[in-house]
Amino acid sequence: MEPVAEPKKGPAYWSVALETQRELLLAAGTKPVAESNLELYRAAIAREIMTRADETAELEEGENLVLLRLSSEHAFAVGSAELSDQAAKQLEGYAQVFTDYGLSLLEISGHTDNTGSARINLQLSERRARSVAELLQASGLDPVRMVVEGRSDTQPLADNASPEGRRMNRRVEIRVIPLPAGNMQAGAVAGKDKTGPMEGPDPGALR
Repeated sequence: MEPVAEPKKGPAYWSVALETQRELLLAAGTKPVAESNLELYRAAIAREIMTRADETAELEEGENLVLLRLSSEHAFAVGSAELSDQAAKQLEGYAQVFTDYGLSLLEISGHTDNTGSARINLQLSERRARSVAELLQASGLDPVRMVVEGRSDTQPLADNASPEGRRMNRRVEIRVIPLPAGNMQAGAVAGKDKTGPMEGPDPGALR
């Protein structure tokens, strides 16, 4: 008897919330990025964000996603969810990229250090993520493209024992994910078209 192959697992970041928004966009007639173009689309988004990022932001590229990390130290006053003028201006620039590359989902998550109560940290992380999402929506982004979450101190980047570690952990992250044709959690892209058109700006023109 031949062994049964295990189903391919999707990327760790994919969630039920992202899958729900993906299905809503496709049901509304939004065309997904062809599977063969997912990485090209992602790379083009990253290049465009890099032209607008300053020293207060970090950019990472992963499996079919671009991760933009905003430091809460520069984006918000202590204990506040109101965006600073500098952060708002930066986000308006990023919003233009997200608009130009409209075949993408955005997961916006707020994060805190472990000082203070769990309840206050969760509320603050949610409010900060929501502030970012509201600015992007005011800049013209369809809210259906966005998943907004507060994650409190549950996903630290560094040890909270040091001031530097706590500073790194206070952040808002924006994951920009090219819109796939299939459920990424299932590890399969539903469409059979491997050569379909890629909507949005031509990545080759940005090189």
